[in-house]
Amino acid sequence: MRKTLKNKRMKPRGRQTLRKKDSLANFVKLAEKYKLVQSGSKKQIAERLSASRGKYLSKTEKKLILPYLSNNVNKKLLFIKV
Repeated sequence: MRKTLKNKRMKPRGRQTLRKKDSLANFVKLAEKYKLVQSGSKKQIAERLSASRGKYLSKTEKKLILPYLSNNVNKKLLFIKV
């Protein structure tokens, strides 16, 4: 039995992710998820998320917002066990 070209092109089903992970749209979705104000820059949203919901962020969410935080907040967030 030969495999057809159609079968090779099929993509596996799974969770759909956005192409650019650090886009403003992702930060806004995170703010909506944790019921925070969605306006502002990536840095402002990241600081709000870490200040109010830092304990509840998943590992991938922490990795996403880490580059946008100031050094003090960065250090505190790094030492929280995931």
